Amino acid sequence: MNNVDDHLASTHETTPLQGTFVASLKEKIRSSIGMDSREQDNNDVNKSNNKNRLNNNSVVIDALESLLHEKISESQLQSNDHSGITTMYHCKQLESWDCGIACLLMVNRWLSTQNKEYSSKMVPEDEKLRETLIGNIGAKSIWTADLVLELHKLLGQGSSADYIFCSKNMGVDESYKDFGYYRDNFARDQERVNDAFVELQTCSTSCFSTSHLPLPLVMNAVSHPNCIAIALVDNTKLHGFDWSEYLGHYVIICGCSSDPSHLDLTTNVQNEDRCLVLKNTGRDDDPTMYVLPSRFERSWRASGTDDDIVFVIRQ
Repeated sequence: MNNVDDHLASTHETTPLQGTFVASLKEKIRSSIGMDSREQDNNDVNKSNNKNRLNNNSVVIDALESLLHEKISESQLQSNDHSGITTMYHCKQLESWDCGIACLLMVNRWLSTQNKEYSSKMVPEDEKLRETLIGNIGAKSIWTADLVLELHKLLGQGSSADYIFCSKNMGVDESYKDFGYYRDNFARDQERVNDAFVELQTCSTSCFSTSHLPLPLVMNAVSHPNCIAIALVDNTKLHGFDWSEYLGHYVIICGCSSDPSHLDLTTNVQNEDRCLVLKNTGRDDDPTMYVLPSRFERSWRASGTDDDIVFVIRQ
C-alpha cells in the first residue's frame, strides 16, 4: 500500500454519486495522515514520506467509520429501542453453490422497490437476473470478488446506492488450495478471481484492504435502515460446529436487535445484550437468524473467509 489510491484505485467510469463518495473518502484519508489534498498522488517523495502512516490500518478504518456515519443519515435511525432491523424479502438459493447469487437477488429487491412485497419464491425478474449473474461469473465456485464485480455493474445502471467492500486480502490466498472447500476448482478460480480483482481496481474505488475491521463498526452500520451487508462466513461455525471443516457461505446482515424475544432464540450463555439479524439463503421455512456477536465473529473471521464483507447503502 504505497499511497491513497492503493486503497482507492483510480476509476475511469463512475457515477456522479460514487465520484463524490470517493472524493470525500480520499480527503478523509489524506486529512487523517496529514497529507495536503493539493499534493500529487504520483509524487514519489510524498509516497515515501507517507508510506508508513498509510500502512496504519486504523487510518482506513477511521475514515470508513466516519464516512458511514455521514452516508447514513442520523435522522434515519430506527426509533424502536429494541431493534435496528431492515426489512428484507428473502430469496432462497436454488443450488448448494448459489448462496452469493441469492444474496445479490435480495439486494436487488431491496434497492429496486421499497414498497413492493415479495415472497421467497422467485419472480421472472429474479430468474432473469439470476441467469445473467451466473452467466457473467461463469463458475459455480463463486468468490466475493465475483459478487462485488456484479454488484458494481448493477449499481452502475442508474442506481443511487453505494457499496463498500472490505477484505483482508484483495487477491487469492495461495494457502486456500489446501482447503477442501476450495481445492477442486482452485487453479481455475485463481485466474478468474485475480482477473476480477484487476477489473475492480480499474472500475471501482470502493474496495478497501483492512486487516481487522471492528465488529462494532459493522453492527453500528447495519443498525441503520438504509445499510445492509453481505458477509462471507464459515457456515459450520455460524451454526456452532467449531470443530468442522471450513464451509463458505454468504449471508446478509440486515440489522441488530436487543429484543429479549430475539435473544431468547440464541444460545446466550455469555449474556450478550445484542444479536445480529441475518437472512440466510439456505433456509426456507425460517430464513431469519438471530446470532450472537461472538458466534458471528468466529464464523466471519474463520480461516478461509478473509473477513470479507460488502456494505450496501441505499440513498
